Amino acid sequence: MKDFANVYINIHADEKYHDLDDLGKLVFLTILTHPCLTSIGTITRSIEEFILGLGPDCEPERFQAKVASFNKLVELGMVEYDSAGLIALPNYLEYNPPSSPMTEKELQKLFNALPDCELKNHVIARYNEKETELFSFWDDVTFMDIVSAFSETVGDRGDE
Repeated sequence: MKDFANVYINIHADEKYHDLDDLGKLVFLTILTHPCLTSIGTITRSIEEFILGLGPDCEPERFQAKVASFNKLVELGMVEYDSAGLIALPNYLEYNPPSSPMTEKELQKLFNALPDCELKNHVIARYNEKETELFSFWDDVTFMDIVSAFSETVGDRGDE
């Protein structure tokens, strides 16, 4: 579970987001800030589990409206869904890149936790495609670069 996700103010200028009704915007922002959203932009929930988690109003009409809003997000390509119980945000890594390279072990845990389905394969392929771009900064960073940056930030804390 992540502590936060970036929600850019430019989202209001996005044509797809702008064309959503209020409920659609609420559903999208809830996915984007959901406590179970992983660092690779996935949630392992069925539509029904996710919608029931949006609030206590379980009236059939309201429930169906939320499902329709979710389906509209899928139709617009803002969200991907597989009935095996996987929700994914296709552009998540673009706006929320990892702050440091994940170890192979951590990454494997995230991928193994996803239900086996076609969307899981797409999520893994998308991550692998972006991996070089996401971590290219770290290719040229040495331990001494980190020590130097830390020293410049903290300064000399010698005897005062």
